Amino acid sequence: MRTRRCPCIERSWLSPLAPAIVLALCAVARAGVDEDAAAVQLRQRGQARAIVFFRRPDAGQVLALIGGIRHSVEPAFGCPISLRGEPRFDEASGYWLVSHVASGAGCDDAAQELERLGAELQIRFMRTLPRVELLR
Repeated sequence: MRTRRCPCIERSWLSPLAPAIVLALCAVARAGVDEDAAAVQLRQRGQARAIVFFRRPDAGQVLALIGGIRHSVEPAFGCPISLRGEPRFDEASGYWLVSHVASGAGCDDAAQELERLGAELQIRFMRTLPRVELLR
């Protein structure tokens, strides 16, 4: 198993029934045969130390997620969306970055919806202008 170390983010939650709960959220990227067993073991170790580990999708999984988001947004807004290049992982933000082109009626709303849906999955959709609009 290969584990890439990622920075942890400390979060606290307030509950009316309990004092503030402070947890460290840590994203990990793993690859290997024993991935599921290792994930369980990592979560168990972290639980005792108030650390929550969550699995960050790899490039192949991100492509599948992006495809699903794109195919749900295109028909809903009547906006053709083209992806530009491959998604790339930004270590500083912890997000996958995806460039796309969307031009036409309804595309501003479609771009906002891509951003909203992507944010939930730590995917940042970045809209680029098509050549026609750049020449204006």
